Amino acid sequence: MASSPGAVRHGVAGYNFYSYMGLIKNHPFVDGNKRIGFAVAALFLQLNGWRLEAGQADAVVQTLGLAAGAIDEVKYATWLTANSRQRL
Repeated sequence: MASSPGAVRHGVAGYNFYSYMGLIKNHPFVDGNKRIGFAVAALFLQLNGWRLEAGQADAVVQTLGLAAGAIDEVKYATWLTANSRQRL
């Protein structure tokens, strides 16, 4: 049972939005910022009853695009939403 994409973005992911975006874009660590930011987003969704279903290649492209400024935060959040499903 897939639920509304808006529920992820405005509900569960909304609380975590600045955490993972900040890790990906602001580089607080010497290395691994993009990996950690993506992992935080996926873990937060999982802990709140959601499953990120994106493929590895797509996740890499989207996360690198956000870090490089090729896509903005809204597009990344939309991508996360489109690739997340509520767990049963």
